Amino acid sequence: TTSGTFTMPSSGNVEVLVVASGGGGGRHIAGGGGGGGVVYNASKALTAQGYTVTVGSGGAGGTSTTGSGAGNDSVFGDITAIGGGGGGGWIGGSTFAPPSSGGSGGGGTVPDYPTGAAGTSGQGYAGGDGVAWNAAGGGGAGSVGANGLSGTGGGGGGGSGYSSSISGSSVTYAGGGGGGALNGPGGIAT
Repeated sequence: TTSGTFTMPSSGNVEVLVVASGGGGGRHIAGGGGGGGVVYNASKALTAQGYTVTVGSGGAGGTSTTGSGAGNDSVFGDITAIGGGGGGGWIGGSTFAPPSSGGSGGGGTVPDYPTGAAGTSGQGYAGGDGVAWNAAGGGGAGSVGANGLSGTGGGGGGGSGYSSSISGSSVTYAGGGGGGALNGPGGIAT
C-alpha cells in the first residue's frame, strides 16, 4: 500500500489493518529498533467519501554523531498507528544515545541506557533490557523484546510481530529488531 486517498463508494463496514514503520537500530552494542504500532478493526464503519492514507517511512539507524530515529506514523482516516521507537546505542567517545518509545519501544543499550523504551498500549510492546555489554531487542507488536544475554550469550532477539490474513494469506507484521552484542552473536529480528 502507498500513501494517497481511499475512496469509499457507499457507506458500509470494512476490515482495516494499519501498520506503522519500525524504528532504526542503534550503533555498536546497539538496541534493536521497535516495530511499528499495529491497529486492527474487523468492521470499521465508513461513509461514502475519501479517506487519507499515509504510509510511514522507517526510522534511520544510529551513526557516529546521532542516535537512531523513530519510525513514522501510518494513518487511515481517524486511525493512527504510531511509529516504532529507535534502539539505544553508542554514538562515539563516551556518549551513548537512549532508546526511544513508540508503537513498540527500542531496545536498551549498555552501559548507560540498559532499560528498554515503552511501547504504546494496544499497539505494541516495550523493548528489552541490555545486560553485561549485550544490548536488547526492540519490542514487537506481539511481545516485549528479549533482554541481552550475559557472558557470551549475545544480544536479545526482537519481540514477535502481529499475524494477520487480511491480505489473503498469513503475514506477520511489525516484529522488533535484534540487539547487538560485544560478546557473542547479535539477536535475531522477528
